[in-house]
Amino acid sequence: MKLKLIILILLFDSICSQQQYLSPEDVKAEWQNYTSFQRQELVNFATFLYDEEFYERALLLYFQFLYKYPGDELEIAAYFKIGKCYEMMENWDLAENYYNRIIEKAPQGSMA
Repeated sequence: MKLKLIILILLFDSICSQQQYLSPEDVKAEWQNYTSFQRQELVNFATFLYDEEFYERALLLYFQFLYKYPGDELEIAAYFKIGKCYEMMENWDLAENYYNRIIEKAPQGSMA
């Protein structure tokens, strides 16, 4: 009797827990809003930390942003904020390094 009950439970569990597989396009569509929210939260929190003068912590988030979103439209702005963090920490060489990256990456004739 116990064996039949266990078999029925296992059978029911296997039927109910069958996964529906999604295509990569489906996953991308489902996660698009979530990742854009994460992106904005990362930028907002990094800006908050910078404004509150937690420059080392802000640096970590700006670098995380560059890693997670390579080629993003805010890439040059992130380099600028990294340079500003280093400048505020009086690390002039690294600040100059990131300001130079802005010049290298910015399109010809841009405001950067």
